Amino acid sequence: AGYAASLKEREKNRKYLTNATSLGHLFRPIAVEVYRRWGQAAEEMLREAARLAPSTLDIPYGHFKTEWSIRLSTCLQKENAEILSSKLLSIVGKKTGSKQAQQPSAR
Repeated sequence: AGYAASLKEREKNRKYLTNATSLGHLFRPIAVEVYRRWGQAAEEMLREAARLAPSTLDIPYGHFKTEWSIRLSTCLQKENAEILSSKLLSIVGKKTGSKQAQQPSAR
């Protein structure tokens, strides 16, 4: 696991683990760095899913792990870009007084 992902996992555990556990939920602090470097919990989750996939989906272990690693990373990057874009539009709208610039894009 990458250093930044490890730090984020610890932070998420500190912030959410006690509450999730007290409600009876299983909590895993998923953290992914830029360029698909996964935290330990995310890596374990992906390995377990890849181990189970061949028996239920008829997909080879290596293919599943690689494909879903790429897909999840891409989804996270797209969402981060959407958040950043929305934030920038909000800032521009505030500076120009434009209500249109403050509207996030439709999904």
